Parts: sequence; C-alpha cells; structure tokens
Amino acid sequence: MLPESALALDPESAESNLVLSLINHPIAILGFASDSGPAMEAAYALGRRAIQLDDRNEYAHWALGIGCWGLHRLDEGIAALERAVELNPNCSLAYGSLGTAREIAGRPEESIANQEIAIRMNPRNPSIFFCFSGLALAHHTTGDFDAAILWAERWPAHPVRRREQNPVSSDGRHRKPNDRGAPFTNLRR
Repeated sequence: MLPESALALDPESAESNLVLSLINHPIAILGFASDSGPAMEAAYALGRRAIQLDDRNEYAHWALGIGCWGLHRLDEGIAALERAVELNPNCSLAYGSLGTAREIAGRPEESIANQEIAIRMNPRNPSIFFCFSGLALAHHTTGDFDAAILWAERWPAHPVRRREQNPVSSDGRHRKPNDRGAPFTNLRR
C-alpha cells in the first residue's frame, strides 16, 4: 500500500502517519475487519505519532480525534478535535467530527452546534451526510424527534447516498422524496 511504502521510506512523515491512521479508522469502525481492535489501536497510535511529528497539522489532530472513538478515549479525542479547530477554524471535517465525538460523549447540544457549523462551512462536502446522521442522532437524544426525523430523512437524500442506497425506477428516476424517508417511519409518533 502506498502510505505504508511512504512510511517505510520516511518514518518521520507526519502525513504518512496520519493517512495510515485514517485508513485504519474505517476498517475498524465500519466493520471491515472481523476483529476491529488492531485497526483501532493502529489508527490511534498512528494519529498520536503524526501529532508528535507535526503538532501544527490540523489533520493529524483530526486523525487522532476520530481514532479515539472506538477506544473510548473520548476526552482525549475531543481535545484533539478542539485543537484541530483551533489550528484551522475553517476545517469543517474537524467541526463535524467534534460534533460526533460530543454526541458519543453525551453532549448532544454541543454536537448539534458543531454539526451545524460544519454544514454551513462546507455545504457541498461529499461526506456531509455524516453530519446529517449526527444531527438526527443528537436531536433524537435531546427528545426533539421531529428534528431527528427531518435530519434522518436528509441523510439518504444526499446525492452520494442516493447513488448507494436509493433504488432507481425503471424509467431512470429516483424514488419520490417522500419515499426516501420510508426507513424512518418507525421514528414517528
């Protein structure tokens, strides 16, 4: 793999460490490995190494921050994500991930604020649907079920998610917008 080759050539490369951290994170979180432990530990260790090599790289802090989720090191992860935002106040990825970490930590109001900032900062982000699902979960946690449903219905409506999840009719059109919320009807009162 190219990042591993780059790391072998230059073990002092913060970028190679952070990219390998980011590769290991979804392997662990999304279930691509039967045992997520080693990938999660690798994501964490590589994120920490990236910060040691370049403490001013916001993406190194972002990589560590999300690498902490699966290891239940939320305080450390939140601190890393806050540092990423401090280093680059325009980093929508850090704001969105900070929102996710705060939701996991049981701080849904702060999560909502961070997710909304991330969406406003980069409304065309191809992975913005993560913010939509984060907002749905945070609103559900606060008991605002109407807002939770609205955000949950936006998640599969995003163009990237639509290609992956929504069936295309025989005439080439996507389902009607009101059909996209079908998986969320059980959330309604």
